[in-house]
Amino acid sequence: MQNCKHRYQTKSSKLKKAQHSKHGVIEREKAKEWSELSTGQKAVRAAKTTTNISVIVIGVGVLGVLLYYIISELFGPKSSTKVFNESLEKIRNNQECQKVLGVPIKGHGNPVPNSRLRHPRARLQDVINTDGTPHRIMQFYVEGSLTHGNALLDMVKDDQGNWVIKYLIVVVPGYGRRIYIEYHGNLSDKEN
Repeated sequence: MQNCKHRYQTKSSKLKKAQHSKHGVIEREKAKEWSELSTGQKAVRAAKTTTNISVIVIGVGVLGVLLYYIISELFGPKSSTKVFNESLEKIRNNQECQKVLGVPIKGHGNPVPNSRLRHPRARLQDVINTDGTPHRIMQFYVEGSLTHGNALLDMVKDDQGNWVIKYLIVVVPGYGRRIYIEYHGNLSDKEN
């Protein structure tokens, strides 16, 4: 019994030494220096360090890839957002669109009645024409204070491989004709 009491007192005195009397904080054992470790302990510590560094490096890499895709989608020269914003700005600056649609002119991706559900922009679609020519097309909806309409954008690659607008038109129901914001094609195609 005395032996058992002695063990309890020893553990209790160790705990008291490990605790700060004022704060009740338990101190951690100080890490041993590298030279004090055995070969097995060195291997374990090296493995832990390598794992921690690997997790950090992988995390930073994944974060970098995500940031690249987000930034290129929002601000890149070929991004849907940039093409949509530039096209909408051209429509807003067009006198005929201002007169027919009314100002201010807004653009959105989906034709749903609830404005909270509208997708703020449309996506570019890459398509191949029957003659093998690559096109990027976009359709989005525009509305002003008077009425609404559909905007249609078609882009093709130029000789340098850059995407350029073939046409950007606005079709307003009941207006009777298309509003050509920008058109770079055959004039015979424009009449059709």
